[in-house]
Amino acid sequence: MTDKELRKLSRGELLEMLLAQSKEAESLRSQLEETTAKLESRNIDLAKAGSIADAALELNGVFAAAQAAADQYLENVSRMTGRQEEICAELEAKSKAPINFSPKRKKPWRKRKKNVPRCLKRRRHSA
Repeated sequence: MTDKELRKLSRGELLEMLLAQSKEAESLRSQLEETTAKLESRNIDLAKAGSIADAALELNGVFAAAQAAADQYLENVSRMTGRQEEICAELEAKSKAPINFSPKRKKPWRKRKKNVPRCLKRRRHSA
């Protein structure tokens, strides 16, 4: 509107126009606040994305260390299993070997009386 047209309007019409303008200004302010909040949220999300990427890189390091520890554990288990199998094979070979009896003694677990300790000899005589 031009200045002439505004001067011709009455007070009531001017107040109505002023109210409409203030409502529109308030609407635009709220819209601006919402847009500003969304922009800040987006900036925060971008910052979080950067920190999430950093966290992912750190987690990769943790996972790499955990994988190395697991590999070492499995290597030790396989080494111990191999050693265990060797020991079992040796024991089986020893158990399958024939018992060597001397011609004089048929039962290797019996001992002669000479080998009995003195304390046992005394008990036998005193009992």
